[in-house]
Amino acid sequence: CAATPPGGPGAPGAIPDELRLDATAEASQSLVYGYLDMSDAPTPLGWMEFRQVAPAGPAAFYQMRVHDGVFYMEKFPPGVFVLGEFGGERWGRPLAYSLPRTSPSLRVTIRQPGLHFVGAFKFHPGGSGSQFVLDAIPTLSERHVLERILPYARGTAWEARIRQRLGP
Repeated sequence: CAATPPGGPGAPGAIPDELRLDATAEASQSLVYGYLDMSDAPTPLGWMEFRQVAPAGPAAFYQMRVHDGVFYMEKFPPGVFVLGEFGGERWGRPLAYSLPRTSPSLRVTIRQPGLHFVGAFKFHPGGSGSQFVLDAIPTLSERHVLERILPYARGTAWEARIRQRLGP
């Protein structure tokens, strides 16, 4: 379902600045987005970062914006990125999760600037406290995620790109 459009600055439902997409994004940058259901986790999703693995060079990390399971960031350059870490707070303390380097990674490859959907996933705890599995949620569509991001793109070039992707 689509998000209700928020009011103006200071109004109930106003969008916090940290959730807004940057209006000055460069044409060479991409919007990367997806969804992570953490309802079975000890914490809600509070943060997520992707790590650039190609091209080779100094490690670059991209902190995603997160809101109710939706994650997104509009400043990705061309390259290959993998999920580095994600987590939330439990009893006022951060709890972080990392995919082991030997596991299949959650990755996105950006060859051309644009919109890049990573997918929708469900967190399932594993046997010990640090083990977990991320399963794909094939019923949660890219359209659903984009509709949830659209209010945060209002007044930016991303708004037009998102509306074009959503179509009529």
